[in-house]
Amino acid sequence: MEEWFPRPEKPDPTYARTDEGTVSWLRRSTLPLADDCREFLNRNLSVLPEGCPEGIFKHLRHEQHYRDSFFELVVARTLQELGADIECEPENPIDRSRVDYAATFPDGVVFVEAVSPVLDKELGAILERDVPLRQLIKDNVPPVGLRMSGNSRT
Repeated sequence: MEEWFPRPEKPDPTYARTDEGTVSWLRRSTLPLADDCREFLNRNLSVLPEGCPEGIFKHLRHEQHYRDSFFELVVARTLQELGADIECEPENPIDRSRVDYAATFPDGVVFVEAVSPVLDKELGAILERDVPLRQLIKDNVPPVGLRMSGNSRT
């Protein structure tokens, strides 16, 4: 199996920081969860037909495209698991545009353009606005030994 996402050599058993994207976390973290994520990506990229993994990986390795290309990977693998032979970035015979996949099933061909939906734009905007506040709180939480105990007098 090809290693599109190799395990970092330098040990780093930390989770992603609040402002850190998936790609940079996978490049540095050696947590079992990061290992599992890399294994998932490597395994699924490796079973795509020739020519497909390179295009998806090209986008997966960039933070700004990771979400969309991850969705494309899931769509490709779902089509394969449903029994389709897939071709990546074929020409659409109707308008000659390029689509993500041509999925050939026993009873016909389906042309697929995988578009990753933003399921809750409002929630995404709220979470984005809250990042500085969460970071401020995180930066100002006292070390464990200095926190107040649950015993207080009234």
